[in-house]
Amino acid sequence: MTESTLEILQLKCLSSSLQPLRVQICTAKGGFVGEVKEIPRGGILRFTKFRSLLGLRLELRDTQGQLVIFQRAPGLWRKGYDMLDADGRFLWRFQPRGLFAWELYDSSDRFVASLNFRNPLIVGPQAGHLQNIKKLLLAEIRWHSMGIFSTFPEGSVLLLYDPERFRLAAIGAALIRLCDIQQR
Repeated sequence: MTESTLEILQLKCLSSSLQPLRVQICTAKGGFVGEVKEIPRGGILRFTKFRSLLGLRLELRDTQGQLVIFQRAPGLWRKGYDMLDADGRFLWRFQPRGLFAWELYDSSDRFVASLNFRNPLIVGPQAGHLQNIKKLLLAEIRWHSMGIFSTFPEGSVLLLYDPERFRLAAIGAALIRLCDIQQR
């Protein structure tokens, strides 16, 4: 942990890769922040490796009851993710750029940051960073290496700059990588 870290969130996946996704988000001291739950779609197809072709809808609910929807459209090619509030208003958009990078757009549809992951494989420790257009590091996203038979990854989000503004975006970045790891 660096001195510039403003906030640390711990993420714990509570579901195996064949169950609907469920992730608990806590502070570094163990205080509950919120939970992410997948709204299952696709019938029997969601139990196969082809489920990444399906649309994905995750609901993040925090301790105040605020709902944020994180969704991906169905399709064959790599797709973007949108974050919406409970009323359907656009908050953040992640657009793919290359194989392991994303561009982050804000609610005004302005490009504000890029997201890159260092490990192109879905095995081993995963680390990524979210940095703004001036190359200022906003957040570090980490998913720790799992054992050979483990299917319940744990990760962390280190918010390094303006945590109030970028907390949801950084959580979204962590969820993107988790969905890649579990091939959702």
